[in-house]
Amino acid sequence: MKFLKINHKFIALIVMGGIFIACTSNEDLYIEKLEENNILDEFAAPRQAINLAYEKCDLIDGGEDPKGNLAEKIAVEIFCPEYADSFMLLKLIDVTGSFTLNSSYSSYSGYNIDGTDSNCYGTGGYSDIKKSMNIVLKNSQGLTLYRAVVTEVNRPMESQCNFYFTFYDVLEGEDVYIFEVSNRGELTYGFDRLLSGISVTLGD
Repeated sequence: MKFLKINHKFIALIVMGGIFIACTSNEDLYIEKLEENNILDEFAAPRQAINLAYEKCDLIDGGEDPKGNLAEKIAVEIFCPEYADSFMLLKLIDVTGSFTLNSSYSSYSGYNIDGTDSNCYGTGGYSDIKKSMNIVLKNSQGLTLYRAVVTEVNRPMESQCNFYFTFYDVLEGEDVYIFEVSNRGELTYGFDRLLSGISVTLGD
């Protein structure tokens, strides 16, 4: 048996009766490893996983730093093992947080908060503050990387409405992570700070 490497793909050449039969085993091995690590479901289909694996090796060939998530680490080990020793596995975390809206009382309009104890929202100048508001993490170029899911809303007092949210599967590796709620200004976090969660307050 002989092996031929073409574009990061090892092809086994088996001689049978003078005829070369080609079989691609690395792709099957990659899918097996993804299944063993319970991450194959992160891809739409095995073919997508394989294509992204080749793309990762091509990007590293082109100068990208050898780092990434577990699937990419496995891809490098199988399809471009010359980078395996220098590959840095990045952490993947869920980032939890809270956003609190406080409102002072106005004799004209009351509190700028309405709704129930379990589904409150802002009114007046805070009408954009609600369960469906946009809560994002962006990179240093302003590209939105993650959108939060609001998991709970409560109103412990008439003048306050709390929103609890989670960013799922946030990957280490960005220079900064820029947090923004409903276009009301930005806060900058490093990955280590995200480990402690996010807590933000708006209003009086």
